This record gives sequence, structure tokens and C-alpha cells, in this order.
Amino acid sequence: MSDVKLLIAIPAYNEATRIDLVVRECLKVSPDVIVIDDGSTDSTGQYAAQAGAHVLRHTINRDLGGALQTAFAYARESDADVLVTIDGDGQFSPGDIPRLIAPIVAGDADVVFGSRFLQENQVPFKRRLGNIVANIVTWFLFGAHVSDTQSGFRAFHRAAFATMILHTNGMEISSEIVQEVWNRKLRIAEVPVSVTYDAYTGAKGQGFRRGLRTLGALILRRMT
Repeated sequence: MSDVKLLIAIPAYNEATRIDLVVRECLKVSPDVIVIDDGSTDSTGQYAAQAGAHVLRHTINRDLGGALQTAFAYARESDADVLVTIDGDGQFSPGDIPRLIAPIVAGDADVVFGSRFLQENQVPFKRRLGNIVANIVTWFLFGAHVSDTQSGFRAFHRAAFATMILHTNGMEISSEIVQEVWNRKLRIAEVPVSVTYDAYTGAKGQGFRRGLRTLGALILRRMT
């Protein structure tokens, strides 16, 4: 893995209480860590920079999809061989990154999804239910399936991130990524990853209304 140029991208919005720890753990895996500060109104960008990340700041909040579009654009202009995306709230462990990228390093996959559901994890019921619904919607609309479509923990070979074109700005980006990978016939792998939910991370995610907006955006995406 020492010969692989690994870029770790962390989309973050108002994650000042966690971002420094996430950045420091990521820096143990790779010296190239970027934080996309998505228009935060707290000190997310400042703490990320102090922890050692290169910070890309949106002047306004563009939502998860917009942050990931920025990450992909930066990766395409870099000399990275592999791009990893990981959430900024600390729910995923950067220590799992070597396992996540292993199928790419071995030449067996172009894209790897870190799945919360391939090993024993204490995932709240609403998260399990939401992922089941999202998996069904992604399969129904796009004919694509992985066990954890909504995981924010993924790895992409340059052959993938250099060619994938993302359009959506909201949470629907997770399903669009699966669609893009599927449509481009990229080689997919899934690996089990650990996840930690506490009061902070458990409060994240989509509520019912946000979920309906995401569904609407995916239907529009399917029609275009």
C-alpha cells in the first residue's frame, strides 16, 4: 500500500466537535487528507486545517452531493491513485481504510463500498430501515444493488473517479454513485466496516421529510 497514492476526502458541515479527531486518524493512513467545509457556520474549517488537512471551503452550503462533487473534481486534478470518502462525524473508523482499499490495491475492483451490514454492528433501527428502503429504491429506479447504498465510506480507483459524472447535490448522491458505478460497468466490491453510533452520530441522517425530498430527486434523476 505504500506505493499507492491515497487521497482521503471528508465532506463536513458543522462538524467542529469531531473533525479534528477524524482528520488526525486519517493522517495516520495517508498524508493527503482534504476536508470539504460545506459552508459551515462553526469552526469546522479552522479545526480541520489545524489538524493537518487541506481545506476546500464552500461559501454556501451545497449539501452532501455538492461536497462530493468538489472532492471528485479535486481528485481528478491530483495525482491520486485511489480516492476514499469518509464522513466527518466520526461514525466510521479511518482504521478500516486499508481493508477498504485492499480490493483496489489487489487489482480486483474499481470501486469498493464499505458496508455496515456485512458484519455485526449496532445500527439503529431507523438507519437499517432507511437503508433497506434506499436499497429498494436504487434497485427499482436504476437496476443497481449493493448492501449499503447509503454508506459514506467508499473507495474509488482513478479509473472510476476520473470518469464518473455526478450531478445531484443532496443526499441522493449516494444512490447516484451506485447508479454511475453500475452504468459504467465498473468492478464493484463490498467489505465489512465498523460503525459507531452515539447521541451525536445517531442524530445525523435523513428524517422523513428529507427522505421524501431525496426520493423525489432520484425520480427526477431517473427521468433525465
